Amino acid sequence: MVAIGIMAVVLAMGMPAIYKSLRQEGIRKACADLLEGCVQARAQAILQGVAADFVIRAEDGTLSIQMVPDSRPRSMNELTVNLRDNTEARGPAAPSFSARLPENVAVELLDINFVDHMDAGEARVRFHPNGTSDEFTIVLRSEDGEVRKISLEVVTGIATMDVMQ
Repeated sequence: MVAIGIMAVVLAMGMPAIYKSLRQEGIRKACADLLEGCVQARAQAILQGVAADFVIRAEDGTLSIQMVPDSRPRSMNELTVNLRDNTEARGPAAPSFSARLPENVAVELLDINFVDHMDAGEARVRFHPNGTSDEFTIVLRSEDGEVRKISLEVVTGIATMDVMQ
């Protein structure tokens, strides 16, 4: 009985830490959503062969992906080949992505191509069909003082997260 009592006390002391690590909230959720959005935008740009924008809206903290229409002038032969290939190989529509930053997470820095977008109503990070992307850096701070930095490697378009505090 004593051993069971000791195990119960140790388990009770560890429950808050276990609960916090299993439940995604706050800065963990924000980082996961931002990383997932970058991954999905890059994948959609590569798979569909047109640029994709990862959009961050300041008003409500929403994150989304929008495909960019291909505006390059094409020759008639290339257009005919592409139309024939697209009608045969077109699959289902790309899955949409939508998320929202938690209210208890503040954006401290939002740079795209080394330009500050903190005061902009909307920030767009472009992912290109060749796998490259715009330069993107965002720094998030939670109510608990946790600070995370997410940035993109422009050559590969792959997002990385750094723990700053």
